[in-house]
Formats: sequence, structure tokens, C-alpha cells
Amino acid sequence: MLDDIARRAMQSHVKASLKKIPKKVAPPVIEAGYAGQVINLAQDYANKSPAVLQIRNRRRPGAGTARANRATSRKPAHSVIFSESKAIKDAYPNEWETIKAEVESWTRGGYIYARDVTTGTVDMPMKDYPRYIGPDGRKWRLKSKARFGQGYRLSGIDTGKLKSYGTKRSTRENPWTNEDEMDNLMKALAKFGKADKYTKLVKIMRSDFDKGLAKIQASGKGMSKGHLISLDNGGLDVAENFVPQRLRNIRVKRNGKWVTELGNAAEGADSTIGIGAGRGIDSWEDYVKMKLHLL
Repeated sequence: MLDDIARRAMQSHVKASLKKIPKKVAPPVIEAGYAGQVINLAQDYANKSPAVLQIRNRRRPGAGTARANRATSRKPAHSVIFSESKAIKDAYPNEWETIKAEVESWTRGGYIYARDVTTGTVDMPMKDYPRYIGPDGRKWRLKSKARFGQGYRLSGIDTGKLKSYGTKRSTRENPWTNEDEMDNLMKALAKFGKADKYTKLVKIMRSDFDKGLAKIQASGKGMSKGHLISLDNGGLDVAENFVPQRLRNIRVKRNGKWVTELGNAAEGADSTIGIGAGRGIDSWEDYVKMKLHLL
């Protein structure tokens, strides 16, 4: 009897001792070729490339064109969407009240343009933004200019003081590639307070232009782009100012007589009084008026 009691006591003691011994956890079995997270090395490299990071930074607060003014005891951190063009104001003290609204519209449009990732470049967000033409013909460009601790800020700069800034195009064809023509378009937009719609209008212009060319190509062999008001006479190279026209002269019989009907190549500047008599467009202000309902 005593032996049974001793044996049970011993068994209880052993079980209690075993509970105090920590159990060993078997290491996980990892199959050959297993990966916890698949990494696309090419995509990972591309995402970390300087170009991609710069594009992201362009919209990220605190960097590039989104850089904000530092917070002060009176104001929280904030981004600038407009700054007065003091240089332009000082250059035209007598005309300022007349041109003030135009300059403000042009400047506000500049901030929108700079922060649009579809325009300009990462390093030059204001690239291709039109200049402002002053009453005396001087041309002004917006450039980034900010003191330490200041947010992204644009200032008007007289282009006469910026030597070797870009290359001026001489041709008047494809006006969106012509710096002077785009400056005039911007001035017309600013008159209507629509400078911030510059990028949208240029997209419309290019789309209309491409559609116009497609119609010419579909109109038949030997047809070309005939300007209603010739470029030599100030006509604009926009879809509203060109129609399909034969390139070469042809002989046609009229009233029993053979006459020569001039083609585009021969008519040249005379298209203004030829196919374009009483039609066509030669003013950016008229062009903007025509497109206002789309902006």
C-alpha cells in the first residue's frame, strides 16, 4: 500500500517538473526557391531613380514648385499662388492701372503652369510659358526667385537682361512652337482674365490643327493647306484659317475660255484676296473670343 502511494507521489512530482521545462519550437521549414516577398528589381530601381523622385517631388509639399513658406507665429506654412510683379509695376508707373489686370492674370497662370506636371520639365517647370509683352514692346518672363525660408515664388524679369535665354523661332507655322506668337496669345488671354487657361487652349489649338490636316489629306491627291489669310499678311496658322487647296495650278474652262486657276504654291500671299476673300483669322484676340466658350 505504501509502495503505491510513493509511486503516485513520484509520478505527480515528475509531471509537475516537466511542465516547468520550456518546450522547444521546431524551426519553420522553408522550401527551396521560396521567397517571402517578390521584388521586381527593375521596377524598384526605376521607382528610386532621380528622375522619378524629382517628378514626385514636384508635387510633394516642401519641395520644388510646391515648396511652402515657413510657418510663423502669425501664419501657418502656406504655398504662394500669386505674387505681385513689382519689377513690371515699377517699369510702367503711368500705365500700371491699365495693365494691372493683365499682369495679374499672367502671373497667376504662371503658378498653375509651374505646378502642372504635364508642362515644362522637372528642372525647368516654367519652360515654354509665354512672356508678357509690355506697353513699350519689352518682353517679360517669369522666373523662380525666392529668399531663404520662402516658398516657391515667381518674379517678372525683363528678358532684355537675360542674355542667351533660349532660341527664338522665326517661322510662323505651327504657332505653339513660336515663342513670339505664344507671347501674343498669352497677352490676348490675359485681356480676358484667362491666362490660367493657356495650356488648355494650346491643347485645343493643336487638336483642331491635327483634325484640319486630316481633312486636307482625306480631300484628295494633290491637295495642300491653303491659308485664307496668308501668313505673310498676318494670318494665323490655326485650323480656322486654312482649308484644302490644290497645290499646283490647273487649267479650267470658264464661259467657253480656258483660264488658269492658281494653286497654293502660285497664289502665295494673294490667298488673302483669293480663296480667303472676306474670311480667315489674323488676330489672337479674335481667336481667343472664338474659343472662350471652350475654356
